[in-house]
Amino acid sequence: MKPNNIITILLLLLIVSCNDTPKKITSSTDYNVYLNADDDEMLQLTMEDYKFWEKKLEKEPSQFPYLIKAAASQSHLFSKTGRIELLIEAENKLIKANKATNYSKSTISKIFSS
Repeated sequence: MKPNNIITILLLLLIVSCNDTPKKITSSTDYNVYLNADDDEMLQLTMEDYKFWEKKLEKEPSQFPYLIKAAASQSHLFSKTGRIELLIEAENKLIKANKATNYSKSTISKIFSS
């Protein structure tokens, strides 16, 4: 067989084989219900955690570990909602905690490790 004939046959096979359109196997509406449920549940748990630490802070505002825990909750809420004011509040709480510990890295590290 001549090389021109081989190339023509290969091109013909390529054109014929590419006519199939991909079939959709699933619909996103079938599984989005399950994906959103986890996010809503996580968001609710994080809100409860944040409220818990805020109540603790109201009772004992001098406790810097409570500031750190509340800041962590706010950071997590930011990652779920994208509301920038939560991240700014978390930063302010961490700054207060750093001032309360005179910027001692070991104290903050111990709290984050627990």
